[in-house]
Amino acid sequence: YLHSDKTVFTGAHKRPKMAELFLAAAVAGGIAAVINSDIIVGAGMRRIIGHEFQSSAACAYSFRYEFDPNSMNLGQAKQVDQGLDFFVAHSIVWYKTFNDCPDKFLIGNAEWDSWLLYYWQKKYGKLCVNLTDRKLVFHPNHGNRLREPDIDLTLAQA
Repeated sequence: YLHSDKTVFTGAHKRPKMAELFLAAAVAGGIAAVINSDIIVGAGMRRIIGHEFQSSAACAYSFRYEFDPNSMNLGQAKQVDQGLDFFVAHSIVWYKTFNDCPDKFLIGNAEWDSWLLYYWQKKYGKLCVNLTDRKLVFHPNHGNRLREPDIDLTLAQA
């Protein structure tokens, strides 16, 4: 289980930039998703993405639904915060996102997801689809964990 005395969440030195992840999604070609590592995606997502992108979507996102990992009952999952952990887009959208992404966003940092949502909504308008109401993006409740501060370790070593 994710929440226990034996579970520790740690950062990494020299974390990659989010822009690099967006470039990887662009290079993958076609439609690709960037998903937080502890997310469960529901079985209907492939069908829904296919439908939305055939209907002219350029990109899509979903807020998450939180579930209890002890019960694993996704039917009881609830949207309890504004956590964004699922983004999907055409490769050209990922490439443009890569080019415009600020360098300050690193994997594991906060705020890049809010920036990405705002960027897509501003750039693509109605072609940016909110999939939250489909209830297909699930996040386990890990309890109250402490995050390491978002600092630039290269500056600290100077």
